[in-house]
Amino acid sequence: MQRPESTGAARDEALEPSTTIKTASGGRRSVLAQSRSQATRRKLVRAGLDLWNERGFEQFDAINVEEIARAAGVSKGTFYFHFARKEDIILEMSLATVERMEEEADACMQRGDAVLSIAEALMVSLARRVAHTPRAAVRRVTNHWAHTLQLETRPSGTRSFQEVWRRVVSHGCSRGDLPARVEIEELSALLQVVTMDALASWSATTDGEQELRNILTRRAELILRGAAAAMW
Repeated sequence: MQRPESTGAARDEALEPSTTIKTASGGRRSVLAQSRSQATRRKLVRAGLDLWNERGFEQFDAINVEEIARAAGVSKGTFYFHFARKEDIILEMSLATVERMEEEADACMQRGDAVLSIAEALMVSLARRVAHTPRAAVRRVTNHWAHTLQLETRPSGTRSFQEVWRRVVSHGCSRGDLPARVEIEELSALLQVVTMDALASWSATTDGEQELRNILTRRAELILRGAAAAMW
């Protein structure tokens, strides 16, 4: 049975931080509203994943928005406040992964780490997170992401591994780890392709986290070492 939401809770849920009423404690209200909104989004993503994992991702189309909202303990309207359609939950998963990688890459670059060290840290962290995700979900996400990247006009907010790799490669060039004249766009695009391919290939196996970590780090290292050797 769906848990009823109080009128006050529903009203607070619908408040964006930018539309929170300004009061002496407005700053705190804004933070609380944002925190609540993020928590609800996470609940919806997790509810969708749990349902698809329970029934099988081949049943993706059969599971509707109302079921996801009910499993998350929120109203259907709350779902649509956060997501335009259920497919956006898949996009949310990929966005969260990219954002986390960006944060980790920034921390490494601020320390002045070498490009190979950053690549290894990112791939180890990515393998750890992906290994705890249902494999069917990983396949669905990589397929959806690959399709999105092929679109001439990508949906607003779409992010990709390439954007993270672009920053890492630029950092490597500035440090002298990579040739100054390296084609940053091409190299970052190549790193994205091998990363996504590794995730898709792994999801079709019964291999564990260590195997995924090995293939991700090996591919990234191979490409970066090849680029570093091309000192033209």
